[in-house]
Amino acid sequence: ANAEQFDALSGLAGMGREDPKPDVKAKGDLEAHTQKYAFKSDSVIELLKQLRLKFEDELTKTNTEETNSLNAHNLAKAARDDARKAATDARTEKATIKGEAEAAKGTAEGDLGSVQGDLEADTKSLDDTTKAY
Repeated sequence: ANAEQFDALSGLAGMGREDPKPDVKAKGDLEAHTQKYAFKSDSVIELLKQLRLKFEDELTKTNTEETNSLNAHNLAKAARDDARKAATDARTEKATIKGEAEAAKGTAEGDLGSVQGDLEADTKSLDDTTKAY
């Protein structure tokens, strides 16, 4: 609260008085010397209205920030889940390709062994034929 608001509140609460009973300058004429009551709640009511508005603004701001934070968290979680799924899919695809490549390699090695066996047999046949003639 600012100084003006504090003065209004302290005046209403009776704070700040040094002497609770001031010296009476004239006795007997109570009406002439009695101070009229001044309604002091106007400034307090305005202060309370201002504080209420301030608190409502802060609540709105806090709710907005929390909502934004929650949305950002949900977006980040969705991005992580998508990245994890993409990595899993890529790993599965690579495993499939690797399996196919290993099968092709096994077939090629089998064919190589067969071709090498045929080569040795043909070479021996050629040598035998060459020696005979």
